[in-house]
Amino acid sequence: MTQPADYGAALMAFKHDVFQSVGPSRIASCTLALLAADTAKDATSFENYRSKSIARIEAAYEMLNSKMPAGLDALGFDESADLVKKRKAAATALDLIKHAAQHSSNNAQSLTDAALSHVEPAVTDFLDLLISTFDAEYAEHKTTSREGALAAVKSADAVGRSIKMIAINASIEAARAGDTGRGFKVIAEEVKTLAGETQMLLTRISRAMHNY
Repeated sequence: MTQPADYGAALMAFKHDVFQSVGPSRIASCTLALLAADTAKDATSFENYRSKSIARIEAAYEMLNSKMPAGLDALGFDESADLVKKRKAAATALDLIKHAAQHSSNNAQSLTDAALSHVEPAVTDFLDLLISTFDAEYAEHKTTSREGALAAVKSADAVGRSIKMIAINASIEAARAGDTGRGFKVIAEEVKTLAGETQMLLTRISRAMHNY
């Protein structure tokens, strides 16, 4: 699939969206465990925090299970087998604690086990790999784009040199033609000047990109 023109920026924005959606699920999971262990809890507050925590977990699960694959496909990014594995493991862990919260809200031990033994390591492993993978992809894309731009500048510089030589030859031929070639000589000189200025500009761009 073709990558968008602003691939690098889109990649970083998508990484941020995934992190913002999945990251809070770890705190939400621990919150569910703490709520279940609180024997003196207020019923209204308990249900409020519980529903918010489950909502965060469901949002993270949706991101991992459907939104992220669709988003990567739209970006033209090929997800590695390791990233797929860790993404699915995190989704499975979140599904586990969501199920435990919905069916055993008062079982503090089962929720604590799910939060600390499943969600925390699985989500953390996924996010660590997500960040390193996307950062590496961004760095590679930046390097490739820079090299492509330098190649384009080099090609344009070669064209500018050719135009300049043609203008010089045209000036010589116009001079040989005498008065009849005077007008053409003026045009040829202007073309030569523009070609020279273009080459100077391309040189400045090339130097700036080498220092970038």
